[in-house]
Amino acid sequence: MSDQWEYKTVDYRQTSFFSGAVKVEPLEILLNDLGRMGWELVSAVPNYQINVARGLVLVLKRKR
Repeated sequence: MSDQWEYKTVDYRQTSFFSGAVKVEPLEILLNDLGRMGWELVSAVPNYQINVARGLVLVLKRKR
């Protein structure tokens, strides 16, 4: 029997006001919290608004 997965997406928008750069420390805390709940980061892609990146969309998975 093959593994079954469930997936979660997170719209992470904590960025620097002027540059739109992602704040790394809060992101690390979030990912560690999700990891403790069994979630594994699969992908992180920029979330664009009007051609400007305004955070990330995180895709996570864990076994059911």
